[in-house]
Amino acid sequence: VLGHCVITVRRTSAQYLAPMKTLPVLLCSLLLLAAAFPSLPAQPPLTEIIPPATGLGAAGESFGSSIAIDGPRRVVGTPNRVRVDPEVLDGVRSGAVLVYDGDAGPKLLQLPDGEEGDLFGAAVALCGDWLLVGAPLVDAASKNAGAVYVFRDIGGVFELQRRIEGSVADERLGGAVACGGGRGAAAGRGRALSIDLVTGVPLLASVTVTPSSHAAAVAVDAVNLWVLTPSPTGSQLTRHVVGTGALTGNLGLAGSDAASLLRLPAGALAGLPGAHGGRGLVAQVG
Repeated sequence: VLGHCVITVRRTSAQYLAPMKTLPVLLCSLLLLAAAFPSLPAQPPLTEIIPPATGLGAAGESFGSSIAIDGPRRVVGTPNRVRVDPEVLDGVRSGAVLVYDGDAGPKLLQLPDGEEGDLFGAAVALCGDWLLVGAPLVDAASKNAGAVYVFRDIGGVFELQRRIEGSVADERLGGAVACGGGRGAAAGRGRALSIDLVTGVPLLASVTVTPSSHAAAVAVDAVNLWVLTPSPTGSQLTRHVVGTGALTGNLGLAGSDAASLLRLPAGALAGLPGAHGGRGLVAQVG
């Protein structure tokens, strides 16, 4: 509502009458103009998320290798975090995740039985109370098969609900994780999968992707599982039914690097830094 101005001019001598008429009209015009274009809300200053002063985030621990945010909660992966082990002189480089909730100090999330070099925290995804953490170098079913850990916030504490392991050597499952629409997704070399976070079904679909020598990126919602896989000749983006893995779309994209994949309200956004001779490309796909 712009409102209105009432201008009252007292008639005096001709010497003062003209400026008295002009000034109120000008002031009223400026007020109406300001009301028609409301000022933008003040933007908060940019702030840095820093590791706590307890040894976390030290040189070589890779603080910030992965990040996720949902509301006031932020998650930062530190996949080379050294876990103190009394039986190991230099500790165990097992990885960790830091959870920042509002203005509170960060909470440390790590596995008590973490293995050296498992890279827990190499990939993270956060959706409400659900947190997915990838550890692509875990020796699960075989050497470097990888694993994905699914946590749920229960009473302010993230509790481990399940662990999904890679199935073959060097699969490196957990190199990429995603969540959305009550679903979770994970990928490694040659394989991607989807899970139901709400009902607890551990595995909805398992998709074989090629080539198996490169790690894939994933995105997911309640209906679709997107998988972006690099190859020497370009990148391949496939879309699958989240519950069965059935293929519903296949698209070749430029660029042998497939670095990132983001779910959109209708489609996906793919980051391809190797496209166009290294100049890079971001492709929006419906």
